[in-house]
Amino acid sequence: MANFITKADFIGEINISQNQYTTEDLQSFIDEFEVKYLKKLLGDDLYLKVIDPEGDEYDELIEGVVYETTNENGVVVNVDYTGIRQMLAYFIYFEYIRKQPYKNTNAGTQTSNSETATAVTKQEINSIATNIFNKAVDLYGKELVIGSFITGAGVNTYDDDYWNLILKGSCYNYLDKHEDLFPTWNFTPIQKIYFNGSF
Repeated sequence: MANFITKADFIGEINISQNQYTTEDLQSFIDEFEVKYLKKLLGDDLYLKVIDPEGDEYDELIEGVVYETTNENGVVVNVDYTGIRQMLAYFIYFEYIRKQPYKNTNAGTQTSNSETATAVTKQEINSIATNIFNKAVDLYGKELVIGSFITGAGVNTYDDDYWNLILKGSCYNYLDKHEDLFPTWNFTPIQKIYFNGSF
């Protein structure tokens, strides 16, 4: 199976410096964590269908599409779903960067660029990684339910901002809106993390 993410996807805010010392390392992270996060998003059966598609029904899931949904006022609005690639790139960047406290260069492993540079601290890396992970979770999405219910443990309230979240182009929202195309979809929620200086 070819990966949905390549080393070339790590640009901009998720740029990873790539040289002869990091290329194989980065590819191993792509290979491992793309599978992990896709299986969480899709479930095993749909994952296997997406990586070896027999039709074009998976193209929009992978590449993204603008689709319509209805807002709280009953108005049909467009949602810009960007596909799974950006979400995967963010999750893989998170996994990679939090395990890379040093800079790999042609001269070997370094903690700074020059004698006057300051090395990035583990806390700073954790802060960056946490921010990127939470962006990935936003793209991944979450189950959305209106209202509240009473259990033996008390009252559980669902998303107060349901109507705002339903208009986001998350993977969950796309799959939920098109569930008839993906009857074997089995979603596993992922929670945001909150920075405390360590993982």
